[in-house]
Amino acid sequence: MSQDAEAAAGKIGGQCLCGAVAFEIDNDFRFLFYCYCEQCRRLSGSAHIANLSSETNSLVWLRGQNLVKRFDLPGRNFSKAFCQTCASPLPYMSNETGRIIVPAGCLEGEPVAKANARIFTHEAPHWAEPQILARLPGYRGYPPDY
Repeated sequence: MSQDAEAAAGKIGGQCLCGAVAFEIDNDFRFLFYCYCEQCRRLSGSAHIANLSSETNSLVWLRGQNLVKRFDLPGRNFSKAFCQTCASPLPYMSNETGRIIVPAGCLEGEPVAKANARIFTHEAPHWAEPQILARLPGYRGYPPDY
């Protein structure tokens, strides 16, 4: 099914980088958060993580469910699911809220959700502050002198 057909049908697909794991879920997300907490930064290797939250129980694994590994941080309500082959983040059910958490970067197409908030901003690193990022030049690829 094409991405346009999925969106029209109310579904959106996603997959890991290597393509071994694929899923679909209702394209109906309540939250889109950019989280700057220390744990999310460590999981993503970046300044923040972008996660969508779904209250529907519509996650369907199309292939590779046996390759999905879950990590739960001991002593905290903090989890991550990922492909055992390529380590790409994948959806999982939150033990705390029962919502399906979907890493936005693994989706194919545009999710139906607006960015609700940047959270745990007091933990954001200085090099990722929006006013600094806004001043940087943008390129469609690498800069010419790379």
